[in-house]
Amino acid sequence: RKRLRGEKCSNAATPRSPTTMSARPRFCQGRDAYGVILRADPKGVTYYRVGVTCDGRVFAEYVDGAAVTVLLPPRALGLPTGPLTQVPLTVRLQGRRLQVFVYGHWVGETAFQGRYQGLVGAFARARSEGAVAVDFLSWQVWSLEGAR
Repeated sequence: RKRLRGEKCSNAATPRSPTTMSARPRFCQGRDAYGVILRADPKGVTYYRVGVTCDGRVFAEYVDGAAVTVLLPPRALGLPTGPLTQVPLTVRLQGRRLQVFVYGHWVGETAFQGRYQGLVGAFARARSEGAVAVDFLSWQVWSLEGAR
Protein backbone atom coordinates (compact mmCIF):
# COMPACT_ATOMS: atom_id res chain seq x y z
CA ARG A 1 0.00 0.00 0.00
CA LYS A 2 1.66 3.20 -1.14
CA ARG A 3 1.72 6.28 1.10
CA LEU A 4 2.97 9.74 0.24
CA ARG A 5 5.14 12.11 2.24
CA GLY A 6 3.34 13.74 5.12
CA GLU A 7 0.58 11.15 5.33
CA LYS A 8 0.10 9.14 8.48
CA CYS A 9 1.68 5.71 8.39
CA SER A 10 -0.22 3.28 10.55
CA ASN A 11 2.66 0.86 10.82
CA ALA A 12 6.29 0.16 10.06
CA ALA A 13 7.55 -0.82 6.65
CA THR A 14 8.53 -4.47 6.28
CA PRO A 15 11.66 -5.75 4.51
CA ARG A 16 9.65 -6.12 1.30
CA SER A 17 8.17 -2.66 1.70
CA PRO A 18 10.81 -0.08 2.62
CA THR A 19 10.66 3.69 2.76
CA THR A 20 12.79 4.95 -0.11
CA MET A 21 13.67 8.49 -1.09
CA SER A 22 16.08 10.01 -3.52
CA ALA A 23 17.68 13.37 -2.74
CA ARG A 24 19.97 15.76 -4.59
CA PRO A 25 21.75 18.31 -2.39
CA ARG A 26 22.33 21.62 -4.18
CA PHE A 27 24.13 23.56 -1.45
CA CYS A 28 25.69 21.26 1.07
CA GLN A 29 29.01 20.91 2.87
CA GLY A 30 30.68 19.08 5.74
CA ARG A 31 28.26 18.02 8.47
CA ASP A 32 25.14 19.45 6.78
CA ALA A 33 22.63 16.61 6.64
CA TYR A 34 19.47 15.50 4.86
CA GLY A 35 17.22 12.48 5.00
CA VAL A 36 14.01 10.91 6.26
CA ILE A 37 11.91 11.40 9.37
CA LEU A 38 9.79 8.39 10.33
CA ARG A 39 7.10 7.56 12.88
CA ALA A 40 6.80 11.17 14.01
CA ASP A 41 4.10 12.07 16.48
CA PRO A 42 1.63 14.71 15.21
CA LYS A 43 3.37 17.50 17.18
CA GLY A 44 6.83 16.52 15.92
CA VAL A 45 8.22 15.97 19.42
CA THR A 46 9.28 12.35 18.97
CA TYR A 47 10.50 10.75 15.75
CA TYR A 48 13.22 8.68 14.09
CA ARG A 49 15.68 10.56 11.89
CA VAL A 50 17.82 8.71 9.33
CA GLY A 51 20.17 10.85 7.33
CA VAL A 52 23.25 11.36 5.23
CA THR A 53 25.81 14.10 5.80
CA CYS A 54 27.42 16.01 2.97
CA ASP A 55 30.85 14.70 3.96
CA GLY A 56 29.66 11.13 3.32
CA ARG A 57 28.41 9.73 6.63
CA VAL A 58 25.12 8.02 7.42
CA PHE A 59 23.38 8.05 10.81
CA ALA A 60 20.14 7.13 12.59
CA GLU A 61 18.73 8.78 15.70
CA TYR A 62 15.65 8.76 17.89
CA VAL A 63 14.55 12.24 18.93
CA ASP A 64 12.36 12.86 21.98
CA GLY A 65 12.10 16.60 22.47
CA ALA A 66 15.61 17.88 23.18
CA ALA A 67 16.98 14.38 23.89
CA VAL A 68 18.64 12.58 20.98
CA THR A 69 19.48 8.87 21.18
CA VAL A 70 22.01 7.65 18.62
CA LEU A 71 20.82 4.41 17.00
CA LEU A 72 23.53 4.18 14.34
CA PRO A 73 26.58 6.36 14.98
CA PRO A 74 27.75 8.38 11.96
CA ARG A 75 29.87 6.16 9.73
CA ALA A 76 31.76 6.97 6.57
CA LEU A 77 30.22 5.54 3.42
CA GLY A 78 32.95 6.02 0.87
CA LEU A 79 30.16 6.95 -1.57
CA PRO A 80 29.34 10.34 -3.13
CA THR A 81 26.78 12.28 -1.08
CA GLY A 82 27.67 15.94 -1.70
CA PRO A 83 26.31 18.68 -3.95
CA LEU A 84 24.62 17.72 -7.23
CA THR A 85 24.80 13.99 -6.47
CA GLN A 86 21.56 12.01 -6.51
CA VAL A 87 21.54 9.88 -3.35
CA PRO A 88 19.04 7.02 -2.89
CA LEU A 89 18.32 6.32 0.79
CA THR A 90 16.26 3.31 1.91
CA VAL A 91 15.06 2.66 5.45
CA ARG A 92 13.40 -0.59 6.49
CA LEU A 93 11.53 -0.78 9.77
CA GLN A 94 10.13 -4.03 11.06
CA GLY A 95 9.07 -4.38 14.65
CA ARG A 96 12.13 -3.36 16.65
CA ARG A 97 14.63 -3.49 13.74
CA LEU A 98 15.80 -0.53 11.67
CA GLN A 99 17.97 -1.16 8.59
CA VAL A 100 19.60 1.55 6.47
CA PHE A 101 20.76 1.31 2.84
CA VAL A 102 22.43 3.99 0.68
CA TYR A 103 22.87 3.38 -3.06
CA GLY A 104 21.41 -0.07 -2.36
CA HIS A 105 24.35 -0.92 -0.07
CA TRP A 106 23.58 -2.07 3.47
CA VAL A 107 24.97 0.50 5.90
CA GLY A 108 23.78 -0.72 9.26
CA GLU A 109 21.07 -2.19 11.42
CA THR A 110 19.95 -1.52 14.96
CA ALA A 111 17.33 -2.67 17.42
CA PHE A 112 15.25 0.00 19.10
CA GLN A 113 12.22 0.55 21.29
CA GLY A 114 9.59 3.13 20.59
CA ARG A 115 6.79 4.17 18.30
CA TYR A 116 5.08 1.79 15.88
CA GLN A 117 3.16 4.44 13.97
CA GLY A 118 3.41 8.08 12.97
CA LEU A 119 4.01 10.60 10.22
CA VAL A 120 6.68 10.53 7.53
CA GLY A 121 8.67 13.49 6.23
CA ALA A 122 12.03 14.79 5.06
CA PHE A 123 14.62 17.05 6.62
CA ALA A 124 17.61 19.17 5.63
CA ARG A 125 19.77 20.53 8.45
CA ALA A 126 22.57 23.10 8.16
CA ARG A 127 25.53 22.53 10.45
CA SER A 128 28.01 24.64 8.48
CA GLU A 129 28.32 28.40 8.04
CA GLY A 130 26.35 28.47 4.79
CA ALA A 131 22.87 27.45 3.81
CA VAL A 132 21.79 23.96 2.84
CA ALA A 133 19.37 23.23 -0.01
CA VAL A 134 18.23 19.75 -0.98
CA ASP A 135 15.82 18.59 -3.69
CA PHE A 136 13.84 15.52 -2.65
CA LEU A 137 13.23 13.87 -6.01
CA SER A 138 11.20 10.77 -5.32
CA TRP A 139 9.41 9.10 -2.43
CA GLN A 140 8.04 5.66 -1.86
CA VAL A 141 6.56 4.86 1.53
CA TRP A 142 5.03 1.42 1.91
CA SER A 143 3.26 -0.02 4.90
CA LEU A 144 1.71 -3.35 5.72
CA GLU A 145 -1.31 -3.02 8.02
CA GLY A 146 -1.19 -5.06 11.19
CA ALA A 147 2.48 -6.15 10.91
CA ARG A 148 4.75 -5.67 13.90
